[in-house]
Amino acid sequence: MDTTIKTDTINITNKKYIQETIDLFGEKVSGSAPSPSPITLFNVDHNNAKTLPEKKRQIFHSCTAKLPYISKRARPDIATTISFLCTRVTKANKSDWNKLLHILKYPQNTITMALILSATSLTIFKTWADASYAPHDDMRSHTGGCSSLGIGVFMSKSIKQKLNSKSSTEAELIGASDILPFILWSNHKIPFKSEYFLPG
Repeated sequence: MDTTIKTDTINITNKKYIQETIDLFGEKVSGSAPSPSPITLFNVDHNNAKTLPEKKRQIFHSCTAKLPYISKRARPDIATTISFLCTRVTKANKSDWNKLLHILKYPQNTITMALILSATSLTIFKTWADASYAPHDDMRSHTGGCSSLGIGVFMSKSIKQKLNSKSSTEAELIGASDILPFILWSNHKIPFKSEYFLPG
């Protein structure tokens, strides 16, 4: 991690580790990606279900294992794509390989983008939580959430839910449950006043 401390902000980048992951990929990463996730991110290609050759699958697994480190420390914007790719490491196919290529194009083109953190209050932190209903192939929903002290997010989470829900309302409740433990832990350790936001 590279950190730059200014008067009221801290800027965090992870350029060396991003480049190390791109080099590990072993193929030329060229072109641009306007967003971290391709529009077909959650689509599983059953017509091309043959898994990658073992050597290529291991590369896929290694790159996918490196990306959460980058996401947690400097690039929370890539968390959703990484969360999906982590569910595919044992059965990755050509479609998943192309999605990995997409996620490597995005940070390569925005390698100097920094996570900027600052606080407008040291006693209040705000948390947002949301859920996407049944985007996964097994009809499970997806939880997303983040917390901030005012500028930038110091905690972000994007995970596949561990159980199936019968409606989007139920998915929202499961999503709140996925994010809530962090807030409870924070309030126990530090006397923050928490503000919690759910969609709608």
